[in-house]
Amino acid sequence: TLSDSKQSFTAKYEAARLYIDSLAKPVGSLGTLEDWGARMAALQQTTTPKADSAACLIFAADHGVAKDTSEGGRNCSAY
Repeated sequence: TLSDSKQSFTAKYEAARLYIDSLAKPVGSLGTLEDWGARMAALQQTTTPKADSAACLIFAADHGVAKDTSEGGRNCSAY
């Protein structure tokens, strides 16, 4: 079913979930990892998806949370 190009993404995703659930482990024991695996399997149309070039993006900003507050003096922050 995964390699059938006429099947919808949802059908491929469900087929991948059924495959993952049939493996020798408690159903759902890997949590979100199972969902990501099923998505990748559906997109790559295989039960053995690969993630060769993974990336991690980290965003940070200063929204003034750690600024001094007037109520607590100069060493008190909003933390």
